Amino acid sequence: MSSKSSVQLENNIVVYNVLTDSKGRVPEGNIPLSDEVDAPTLLGAKYDATAEEATDKTMDSFTLPSAGKYFDENGVEQDL
Repeated sequence: MSSKSSVQLENNIVVYNVLTDSKGRVPEGNIPLSDEVDAPTLLGAKYDATAEEATDKTMDSFTLPSAGKYFDENGVEQDL
């Protein structure tokens, strides 16, 4: 089994990255990522569960905040 990266969400915002698990495990509740996704870039991104049907999510499932912004607990962009 190959290594696997995943992210943990809070209010559909990425709050934690599991960069790799060499046995391919994904912690319960985490979102598994496709091999093409650079997991550290997703910290603070907003997740859209309906963006794609694949189990291993790509960047299509995430929206990064604009420069100098962050997503609050309601998913609304705010100034840093």
